Amino acid sequence: MIRNLFTPLAIASIAIALGGCNSTKQAGQTVSPNNRICVDLQTPNPGWILGIQEVRVDKDNHLHVYAEAKIIDGQENRIAATVISQISDCVRVPRNGRSMTIYLAGATWNWVPGAIIQVSGTAEYRSKISTGSTKALFPY
Repeated sequence: MIRNLFTPLAIASIAIALGGCNSTKQAGQTVSPNNRICVDLQTPNPGWILGIQEVRVDKDNHLHVYAEAKIIDGQENRIAATVISQISDCVRVPRNGRSMTIYLAGATWNWVPGAIIQVSGTAEYRSKISTGSTKALFPY
């Protein structure tokens, strides 16, 4: 199979789709009123999955979104074809026009857009926000 010929590349780009999961909207654009938060990730191969793990709101009414990119189970030692792929995840939250910050863990490439804060995992994400002064909106 062709997807088994190449190793995963360490380059990807992330676009935050504030309206719909397949949107190409960039951070800072007007939000769709459907109250969905989506994180879209373009990867150079189809061996990745993306999941929003948590959404919290702080005392200033700012949203903090924590997402993880992972290699698909069983694909760790496999070789994947170099094919630009898009993965995404969406959650429904009462967005109400609030600003947000996206935290991403699991990225093995060495850059992400400035709108994304790269973290090593849940512990680092939680150390960057004060979970005691935030309320979880997702998981429900």
